[in-house]
Amino acid sequence: MKIKKVIEELKLSSDESKGYFGFVEWRDDEFCIKANDDGLRLFAAEILEASEFNKEGHTQVLNAQEFKWFRDELGVNFIKRTLKTRSEIETNPDSTQKSKWESALLNCLYLVIGYLLIAGVVFTFERIVGS
Repeated sequence: MKIKKVIEELKLSSDESKGYFGFVEWRDDEFCIKANDDGLRLFAAEILEASEFNKEGHTQVLNAQEFKWFRDELGVNFIKRTLKTRSEIETNPDSTQKSKWESALLNCLYLVIGYLLIAGVVFTFERIVGS
């Protein structure tokens, strides 16, 4: 209940017409958050609203057409809710192990294809020159 009061207070204390919050390019391939006080409060309210949903995968839309105060150069279109802990997200050994195996198998496949291509060229060259 306290969070809903905070959300209401943040929205009431902010002027949407003056608010600005954006993910913008700061330098080449470097981005930052650029915001004024109203924009920060409005974005905080959106994040707090997203925290109110206890459903895995729930998405809170961040649409620049809907929120005139929101600007985004990165393509952040929504907040996705997860119920996992940080350690579950950061250290998922199954996906890391799987990607290492996939990478190793893919590299072996590239080597085999490269060998077959080179062998085919050499064989074809010998057949043409040797005839």
